[in-house]
Amino acid sequence: MATATYSLLVDWDNDGTFISAGEDVTARTLHVEFSRGRDVDSQPTGRSVAGSLQAVLNNESGAYNSYNATGTLYGSLLPGRLIRLVGSGTQTMWQGYIDRITPLPSVKGLNTARLEAIGPLGFLNQKEVSLNTYANIDTGSAVDLVLSEAGWQTGTAYRDVDAGKTTMVRFWTDRKRTIEALREIEETEAGFVRESAAGKIVFENRHRRLTSPYTTSQVTFTDDPSGTLVLQGMTQEDPLPFIFTEFVSMVEPYTLGSTGTLWVLNQTGTLSPSIAPNGGTRVFVARYPGPTASADHIGVDSWVTPSATADWNVTTDQQGTGTNLNGSCTVSATSYQNELRVVLTNNAAMLVGTGSAFTLGSTTVTPDKTLYGSLDELRVFTIARNSEQIAKHRSRNIYAQEGLALYYKFNEGRGTAIRDHSQSRANGTLYPAANTPIWNAGLVTPNTPPTVEAIFDYQKRGGVIV
Repeated sequence: MATATYSLLVDWDNDGTFISAGEDVTARTLHVEFSRGRDVDSQPTGRSVAGSLQAVLNNESGAYNSYNATGTLYGSLLPGRLIRLVGSGTQTMWQGYIDRITPLPSVKGLNTARLEAIGPLGFLNQKEVSLNTYANIDTGSAVDLVLSEAGWQTGTAYRDVDAGKTTMVRFWTDRKRTIEALREIEETEAGFVRESAAGKIVFENRHRRLTSPYTTSQVTFTDDPSGTLVLQGMTQEDPLPFIFTEFVSMVEPYTLGSTGTLWVLNQTGTLSPSIAPNGGTRVFVARYPGPTASADHIGVDSWVTPSATADWNVTTDQQGTGTNLNGSCTVSATSYQNELRVVLTNNAAMLVGTGSAFTLGSTTVTPDKTLYGSLDELRVFTIARNSEQIAKHRSRNIYAQEGLALYYKFNEGRGTAIRDHSQSRANGTLYPAANTPIWNAGLVTPNTPPTVEAIFDYQKRGGVIV
């Protein structure tokens, strides 16, 4: 009986190679086994299943304990790392991705670790895919679309996809696991989706196995113990379940409907969503068919990107009577068969009021512009704050900070008196009395609900708050 040597390699540093220190784990491998292929040994009914690999590693050094901060692989024992089993020479026998590593300490024996890995199909099946509707697309092209949507890399090193022999009048997929989407294409083609020894995703059209090299025997097995490839424990399957006299194919006709309004945001008026200025975004997800759609509607052939004025408006007031900001906003959309994801971006500067003069005590203040919006906190510093400091503290409470001159949290919840939480203790009063702001869930807001909510850091320079 012939024997072979094997090498087990793991790309711990995720750089696409196996040359870094500790990435050849062969010397520490005590046992390794792997599998890949069909779930049933039948070409008409057998489907490819995700491959798997299990290995037991010597872990006396503790290198394969993820919590061992002094270990040489600390921080690199992560799921998704590429793993490869190489046979004699440079022949790749199996390639996939680490699923988990479990340390197995022993009181009396050897400390080991169990490494479990999954093949490319299992790795891809962790993701859901959605695609827009495609017309008159062949099955091979559809496989490429699904793989790309799942994040699988392109190129012959990662996929081997035949041109499809079947053209689909309509093709889409909506929030399905990757393998489920590939199975639908596989059945339509009467082809075969599998993973190769080298870790590729392979799609065979229904003609591939009628051509070379599939028409020529590749290896010969024997029950002779002195042979090269020896059979052990072969069991003959009952052939009757694999004899077919009838084949059934399902055909679904579709009717293309007319253009119409499919989805409307149900939040209007004072419930209209806000979009922060200076590049703030809001994502809207439209799905169809919905509860009110006709029972025979199954999806959307082509979405239309919503346009300003006709489909949406952005104003400085939730009632739509304020200043129109459509010219400062941009929209982008990603379409799927049952879903349209719209991203609306507000590029307008900070939303402000008219800059009208007001009286503060005995002093008339004429600002350049006045704030119109929700104010969660007000902080005044006597020294400039850099962008890192502002970003770090903008959404959390602060305590003793250098240069913090005023700090109003607006957490009183009622009345007009506000407390200064800085060392200045400069408690204040909310103005104007004729239009007292409204307390709302920790936010002090003007009587007219604002369109934009924001948190601002203010700086004091030369005695002027800017």
